[in-house]
Amino acid sequence: MKLLIVLGAGASHECWNGSSPREEQWKPPLVGDLFGGRSSNDFWSVLEKHHGAIVLGADLAPYASIGALNLERQLRGLAVHSDERVRRYFREIPAYLRDLLAQVSVSYTEYPGTYIQLIKRVLADTAHEVAFLVLNYDTLLEKALTHFDTRFQFQTFDDYVAHERGAIVVKPHGSANWVFPFAAAREGVSASGERMAEWSAAVAASNPKPVGDDFIIGGSRYESSIRWWRHVDPLSKDWFLIYPRLTAPLTEKTADDLVCPQAHTDALREFVKDFDKLLVIGTRGLDDDVLGVLGESAAAPKIIQYVSKGDAEEVRAAFQAHVPAFDIPVKDILISNQGFATYLLSSDFEALMKADVRLVRQR
Repeated sequence: MKLLIVLGAGASHECWNGSSPREEQWKPPLVGDLFGGRSSNDFWSVLEKHHGAIVLGADLAPYASIGALNLERQLRGLAVHSDERVRRYFREIPAYLRDLLAQVSVSYTEYPGTYIQLIKRVLADTAHEVAFLVLNYDTLLEKALTHFDTRFQFQTFDDYVAHERGAIVVKPHGSANWVFPFAAAREGVSASGERMAEWSAAVAASNPKPVGDDFIIGGSRYESSIRWWRHVDPLSKDWFLIYPRLTAPLTEKTADDLVCPQAHTDALREFVKDFDKLLVIGTRGLDDDVLGVLGESAAAPKIIQYVSKGDAEEVRAAFQAHVPAFDIPVKDILISNQGFATYLLSSDFEALMKADVRLVRQR
């Protein structure tokens, strides 16, 4: 049976289940945490390195403090602002997000217990072929997969969509360990302050844009080293400045905003042409670009479960509005507002795991 699992920020936010140590300071953020209370406390050691993000955060944080921050809409306004200074400062926001989620991935917990629990249930306790559609930048799911089965390695982009392991991972908005080169770097620059100044000046001057599948993937040494702004080509030995390969959270995203390799998007499209179950956890359903891909490619699953903390019905409505195939009979849809960790202990999740939709098809 084929199971598509969509994971949003709410899933990573609850990825710790008490089974191992954690550093609470680095708990994966929700959208409202990126600018505001936690950014000026828990995350300041990362934010303070990004002058442009600090400047724009001064305008965003007050909205977050009163619960009125619409980050996607407000960032879209900054990205296309009429003032060149604002647009220049916006270019540092993807770098801030990359550094923050890289730090979170390394420092929050070595064993993301809720993710490991989910993986065991879908890959070992029950026989599912799984596609993880991950809307987050962190690498906590990848860490959990590797801990569960060392065959899950993510050293190349082909590794993400290797079918022989029982699960593929598609990250349409990019990942904290994906970057691309955008300018030549000076040799012999070792001081972190000099490196940061060189990078900031180059970003302001060039507005970095990736070309095709121009990717570099970092391993653990990159993820644990915040501000890795430079890369040396292993063949030419030339140094390059690098920029995060990720999509900032913006409204009105289109397929052009997908930054994963084309092979990953193709693998997702192929998977959803004929799949059985859909499980959506911790997303608000605002990603028009991803929902557009599903709307173009997805067949109707037999069972759907939406899991959130308070807004699962709104998530269902958003998914159905973009993906007509997900408008299946109400009796086959579950709306759960109990959160990710509690949901995994529920009879609803157990029923999803045990449901043999092949029997449904035979009737």
